[in-house]
Amino acid sequence: MEKARLMPTRNTQWAEIVQLQLDSQERSRAWLARKLNIDRSTFNKMFHGQRNFPQDKRHILAYTLNLSVNQIFD
Repeated sequence: MEKARLMPTRNTQWAEIVQLQLDSQERSRAWLARKLNIDRSTFNKMFHGQRNFPQDKRHILAYTLNLSVNQIFD
């Protein structure tokens, strides 16, 4: 039986945008987690929708990736 592919949800759509930006900058998720001062495994859980991304880190994330908060989370 084939595994069901997770459909993007509002909680994971931001992750797709972030990954595209990381790819274009040739950066890793580990690099971004360090910039955000978030443990890499915790960031990975957020990235995969298992935890919510903290509100207080949204502006730092946007600034780090040269995007606006609205571009990532709206």
